[in-house]
Amino acid sequence: MKRKLGFSALTAAGAVALGACSSGGDDAAEPSTSAQSEATSSTSEAAQALGKGDSFDVPCSGNDDTTCMTVKINDIVDDAHCASTESKKGKFVAVEISASMPEGADDGFTSPFRSMPWRASTADNKINNARAEVSCDDGSYLNLMDEFPGYSADGTAFLDVSKDTNMLHFKATNEVSYKIKVESGGEAEPSSQEPTNEASPKNDPAQERAGDAAQPAPQPKSGADSGRQQQGSPHNQEGDAPQNAGDAPVVGITQAPGVENPHPLDKTVASCGDPSNQQPGTTYFTDGTTGWTQQCASQMAQ
Repeated sequence: MKRKLGFSALTAAGAVALGACSSGGDDAAEPSTSAQSEATSSTSEAAQALGKGDSFDVPCSGNDDTTCMTVKINDIVDDAHCASTESKKGKFVAVEISASMPEGADDGFTSPFRSMPWRASTADNKINNARAEVSCDDGSYLNLMDEFPGYSADGTAFLDVSKDTNMLHFKATNEVSYKIKVESGGEAEPSSQEPTNEASPKNDPAQERAGDAAQPAPQPKSGADSGRQQQGSPHNQEGDAPQNAGDAPVVGITQAPGVENPHPLDKTVASCGDPSNQQPGTTYFTDGTTGWTQQCASQMAQ
């Protein structure tokens, strides 16, 4: 049966857990202030794992009750094929996703897909970060990184995980996380669907993506009307080059998403962008050009 899980359910689950810990007698002590503070500062995770056909809400910020994005799990393939990394050990789990935002979504909302929201765990509770390999398909995962009122898009996350992975963890915000069961439901197929926008023309992603091809990708989240332009210097002198830049080809794009798909680049990374004021994946190359790379996206999310 299809289920939809909201972040408010996580808050309730956390309250029940605290109540259970405090029971044990009529004169049982109430949870200490420090314990309550520690509980609320950690990420709340749904006790019941989600699966194919389920959906969950992403709050606008923190534990806010307002929903800014709804994510639906269309399919899960637990042994997906990634043609671009056939020589790599391990396995891939492909999660086919639909993401949408309401017309009245907060303009300050940032899609969780812009960071590195995925982790993977095994039956013996070993948990590691899981990187989405955008080179495994036609770059449809990049479509999920956009956001604007009325936005909707489909994309597939090809996650590089260990062979005994049985659970995925999606970090919606610093306070809210969801579990997803690793159970195959079919075969992953690359998607070429572009985000569709039924909002006003000023938020048209096609106009945004047709802009300056030299801009780091993903592009700024909206036009001048929203006032959410990238800040900071044009070149971040403090951003180091990825540690594995010499071990693997640089995979990324130098044009806007939708104009060019991620592919191996004949370039050398000089430095990554500043994660405090630039989009994850912003990359500066030694030839003076800029773009988006998978390596910098991973490093800036750490």
